[in-house]
Amino acid sequence: MSFFKSLVTTTARNIHDGAIKTVANWNPDLVGESQLEEWNQKAKELATMAAKAAAEYENQKAKVANLTNDVAKYTAAAEKLASTNEPAANQAADRAIELSNELDEATLQMNDAKSWAEETMASATTAQEKVVSGRTAIENAKREQARANQQKTIAQEKLRDRERLAGINTGLDGADVAIDALRKNAAAAKQEAAAANIRANVLSKNVETDDAINAALAEVDHTSIKNQSLADKLNALKKQKVAE
Repeated sequence: MSFFKSLVTTTARNIHDGAIKTVANWNPDLVGESQLEEWNQKAKELATMAAKAAAEYENQKAKVANLTNDVAKYTAAAEKLASTNEPAANQAADRAIELSNELDEATLQMNDAKSWAEETMASATTAQEKVVSGRTAIENAKREQARANQQKTIAQEKLRDRERLAGINTGLDGADVAIDALRKNAAAAKQEAAAANIRANVLSKNVETDDAINAALAEVDHTSIKNQSLADKLNALKKQKVAE
């Protein structure tokens, strides 16, 4: 009976086959954190299975090596005993043959153990590579999300800057309106000032006229005024106004 049939049970084979089918369906580009944890557990199971298979293969190699040595020793002993016609020669030969049969069986077991170890190791390696790929895909997705968030933040900041700029422009428009009002007020003030100046000039001329009149009155000969009637003076003034 070979090692594969004696030690690799149907249950172990089913577990392995089911696991490797599951691994074959893994898509690292679509994995999530919870799924990746499931993958990791499955990969650990396959790695444990591969480690046990590798250990058993090493045991079988050691068994084959020991049996090979024993067969060689008993064969040499049988040949030596036979050369001297010792009765024990037949017993040594029988033991050598018995060990040789065990060696053949152990060699089959070792080869089966080797195949099982290689198969489980390949499965564990595939599973672990997919776990790594899944982890890499998740990390890449996180980095892409971080970059997207950063770009979003930058875009939002730009938008806020533009909104603030728009607000400032609106404020400037208001300032333009205020400046226009100030200009209008200034113009109105200038007009009022000009009007005030005109009024002042008029008042000044009136004052000058009054002063001239007063001076003339002071120089008038009161005697001549007395010799002329008031009516004559008024008539003379009227004629002068008409002439002007």
